[in-house]
Amino acid sequence: MVREASQSGLGTELEIAALHCALAAAREIPSDLFVAFNITPEAARDPRVWVLLNEPYLPPERVVIELTGSLVAAVGLSEDEGPVALRGRGLRLAVSASGAGFVSMDRVEELSPDIIKLDRHLIERIESSDGQKMRARATVELANELSAVVFAEGIETLEELRAVTELEVTAAQGYLLSRPSVDPIEWSSWTTNAASVAQSAR
Repeated sequence: MVREASQSGLGTELEIAALHCALAAAREIPSDLFVAFNITPEAARDPRVWVLLNEPYLPPERVVIELTGSLVAAVGLSEDEGPVALRGRGLRLAVSASGAGFVSMDRVEELSPDIIKLDRHLIERIESSDGQKMRARATVELANELSAVVFAEGIETLEELRAVTELEVTAAQGYLLSRPSVDPIEWSSWTTNAASVAQSAR
């Protein structure tokens, strides 16, 4: 559906509709959890995004906006545009450092995000690949320079968790730690389960 909408020139319209629905649904999320939304740089420039994020759905400090797709499109994204304009009120900006798109690291530095994610492309085989470790380590070092935190995505094995733990990432997510869920009972167990797995990786 997303691809078809983009090909028809309606990609931004679909993203804004999805953001509206997601923000409304996020009211049911416990107040001790933050909520992350994916949006492309193109849609982030649409003034309707700023209006939506400025509505009292959620406090800005509980909202993370992750710019998805090519960061080349984010060149020149102004502090007066979309989610970037709300960072002063607590909203956080995230970007993904992908092994497939490592050349975009200069764009990451330009955006100076609050969160940098090591995506599955960088995590897969990280325990045995010197190249993967080198790229992930460079991302962590850049994050430290930008005072950003690093999330490791797609953790599926204890070996991967051990490898990113050695890199001193801030947080991790993946099937090893917990499966996606819409069940509030499972939400409450996430922290306990993740702490148990993290302890076994030390």
